[in-house]
Amino acid sequence: MAAGSTSSSSGNQQKLTAGSRVSCTTYNGEKVEGEVLAFDNHHKILVLKLPSSSGERGTCNINFLNVELLRDHIDIIEEVKKSPSQLPPLDMSKIMARTEHNLKERQKQSERIGIGVSGIGQQLFDLVSKTFHNCYWDDKVILVKDADVRIVPPYKADNIQGDPKAMDHIKKLVEKVHAEQETTL
Repeated sequence: MAAGSTSSSSGNQQKLTAGSRVSCTTYNGEKVEGEVLAFDNHHKILVLKLPSSSGERGTCNINFLNVELLRDHIDIIEEVKKSPSQLPPLDMSKIMARTEHNLKERQKQSERIGIGVSGIGQQLFDLVSKTFHNCYWDDKVILVKDADVRIVPPYKADNIQGDPKAMDHIKKLVEKVHAEQETTL
């Protein structure tokens, strides 16, 4: 898995040797540049070593990229003709823990997006969830579990139901979202 080849957008074959520096653009437009640790030609997975996002010395980020989901070809910045004889060890328990954490975070992010809700409903959900972390969508209804409050469409102050103490604070948030909406029109 230390070396392999992948086709570029022009159809040419590129050799990806461990130790080479490459750059590519992901499907969502993020430019990624790093050192090739491995390339699995069968699964089309490129493993890159990147500088640490935390800035901590002696650490790095390892990115697994699906070559099929790159926007265009992989540019070789600096090619290494011969792979290093020994690759650095990987702490698989850390990798698995981080993968699981990232999957859970992505799941949480996707649950915060209301399906078929208005733009103002989504704005309100985003604002309320900054204060009350236990917010969920129940179809098109915003449920604020921390405050035992429901906000139903069309998401105005009159559409709040639940605990009167929490309703006052949430009413202010609702009014803020509607006021911002009016100033942008």
